[in-house]
Amino acid sequence: MRKPLAKALDIDLRGGLTDKVTPHAGVALLIETGRRSGVIAAAERALPAKASPKGLRQGERVEALVLLRALGGDCLADLEQLRRDQGLAALTGYPLPAAATARQWLDRFHDPAALADRPLQGSFIPVETQGLAGLRTAVAHSVHASVTAVSPARTVTLDVDAHLVESSTREALPTYTGERGYQPRVVMWAETGLVLADEFRDGNVPASAHIQELVDTAAAALPARAEGWTIRVRSDSAAYAHATVDHCDGRGWTFAVSADMSPQLRAAVVALADDAWQPWAEERGGVVRSFSGGGLRAQPDGRAQGPAALSLRGDSGAAAAGPAVRGRHARQALRRGEQRLGDRGAGVAGVAAGQGGDGGARQPRVEG
Repeated sequence: MRKPLAKALDIDLRGGLTDKVTPHAGVALLIETGRRSGVIAAAERALPAKASPKGLRQGERVEALVLLRALGGDCLADLEQLRRDQGLAALTGYPLPAAATARQWLDRFHDPAALADRPLQGSFIPVETQGLAGLRTAVAHSVHASVTAVSPARTVTLDVDAHLVESSTREALPTYTGERGYQPRVVMWAETGLVLADEFRDGNVPASAHIQELVDTAAAALPARAEGWTIRVRSDSAAYAHATVDHCDGRGWTFAVSADMSPQLRAAVVALADDAWQPWAEERGGVVRSFSGGGLRAQPDGRAQGPAALSLRGDSGAAAAGPAVRGRHARQALRRGEQRLGDRGAGVAGVAAGQGGDGGARQPRVEG
């Protein structure tokens, strides 16, 4: 008789187990997180009740589509391959829905009545349907659950951006690039990677439309905090408009937006004193980013009004130079005709501080 090993593990092997293998075993953590955090249960409660108890529950359908995206699927047809994975079905406790079933379920989020006011010409943003509002509730629950578990820092940077989604569907409208598709806008909490607000839009909806309402929705999605949140808004030039910057300033938020280099703004920047410029960062190739807190606020019509900070991309070789040289490099770049931030030339970004003071305005990175 063989003697037991001195450091052997005492494992009791029981029969009756069946082998189900999946290449997606790592997704078990995502499934467990969604369920233990209450996000899937929140979706179950918030979505309209099913007419029939048969089939998957609402929360399971949401979970199935989350898994589809997490596992690399980019269309509903990819569900068919995942449905054949018995190991994945063992992890979820149910077989994933067929592509046709998932498509029928998604169609229920569409409400023709919401499109009744669509004009014959021009852009249009329909009101949110009941189903989409239910999904927003589930997303808000995920934000609350994440904040409770992680306890992030007080500063919140709201990244506002639109994404072009090319589509060949009959309903898709031309985007500003000329291609047909859609242009959803998303507000992301940069420090955590959480999506706080989103809006699915037709391709012809201007990126600047209703930004302030969407940012307000994102701010409202933040959980209550005893000392409050320090909110910063960061956007490309879609937010470079009176209504948007005044709205952020009125709420006391620091904001950073890319600004078109108008002739009036160019003249105001060039007129700044040499010693108004300070180094911000040096990039590869010796390209220097400088900022000025010289009391200049970039208004959409080119008016200069403080307080604010500006960021300019200067010439190479200015890193070790004094402020007078840095100022000349920045203004020489402007005189050469470079128009816009992020084009590997000189550009400008208006960064208004709200109630936070000029120093706080230098924090957001707006280049690119």
